[in-house]
Amino acid sequence: MKKLLLFSATLMLTVLFIGCKGKKTDPSINADYVDDMKEVLCLEETPMIEEQPVNPMEDIDRSVYMVYTGTIGDKGATLCWAPWNNRTEEDKANGICGYLAMDENPRLRYTLREVSDEPHIEGYNTVVIDILQGEEKKAVLEGTIEGRGDGFYGTVTFEGTGEKKEFSLMQQY
Repeated sequence: MKKLLLFSATLMLTVLFIGCKGKKTDPSINADYVDDMKEVLCLEETPMIEEQPVNPMEDIDRSVYMVYTGTIGDKGATLCWAPWNNRTEEDKANGICGYLAMDENPRLRYTLREVSDEPHIEGYNTVVIDILQGEEKKAVLEGTIEGRGDGFYGTVTFEGTGEKKEFSLMQQY
């Protein structure tokens, strides 16, 4: 019985192999197949429209963060800074005070770690903030956040090179 089943299976495979071996596909069938696949995969032969610019901070909660835009050095930037009373307990413990995104690469967010924040009676805060990529410090912001105005300005010192540049950011509402 086993021999008969084995023989019949071998015979069927041989017939299928011999039957398909000499056949070639018609070129019109291939063209139709390609068109069908383009339709199924939604492929277009016309060039696609370029993507809209990415807003790096569109998911930031504005009830927690103050959003500033402007320039750091000669590059555009968006900075989100959380006042002390708006920070989570975990952020307070780690000194995390916000995020920074550069216009040239808006999907990359740098973490801001506050080194010092000194309020002044005249209505501004003098701050020193480390800019981190992961755990690595990339730069240090030293500046003034106006409490009775909308500005955040000062100097940025880049790690490694020691190069200093000015930054100027305005609060966005």
